[in-house]
Amino acid sequence: MSDIKQAESPFLLPEEVDAISRLSGITRWRREKLGLFPKRLKLSARKIAYDRAAVLEWSKDPEGWAARNSGAA
Repeated sequence: MSDIKQAESPFLLPEEVDAISRLSGITRWRREKLGLFPKRLKLSARKIAYDRAAVLEWSKDPEGWAARNSGAA
């Protein structure tokens, strides 16, 4: 038996983001384009993920996150 703990990934898969955000994939995509949701990261040709810290920060205050991370202002 090993007592080594696995480090928490810095990424969230879309299924995990679904559970946190309660937004559909298309709604997330639209909000990403508007700067209202953290942008997806392309890990490979067929795999995307999201930055865990950004999604968790967004989940605490979506409007505040968008205001802090928008290019306008």
